[in-house]
Amino acid sequence: MASHNKLTADSYLTAVTVKQNQTDEYLYGMTEAYIKNFPQFASDAIVRLRTDCWLQLGNYNKVIAIATPIAHKGYRNITDALQLANTAR
Repeated sequence: MASHNKLTADSYLTAVTVKQNQTDEYLYGMTEAYIKNFPQFASDAIVRLRTDCWLQLGNYNKVIAIATPIAHKGYRNITDALQLANTAR
């Protein structure tokens, strides 16, 4: 039974993570508690914001440099930004 619960919990975690990667939640402010409890998500949110800024400025080399290290996480804006930056260069 514990194995089934672990499988279900992992499935739910994966589903939630995929859903979060597709949202624009990173555009909203973060509380100190959020930063303290989820430092990696907070760091990713900052990278995502920086990527958006460099993309708006048309500095595709910066987009690639900043976004590439977290590309494997599947954030929609990172994937889109890297695709555009690689095409535009």
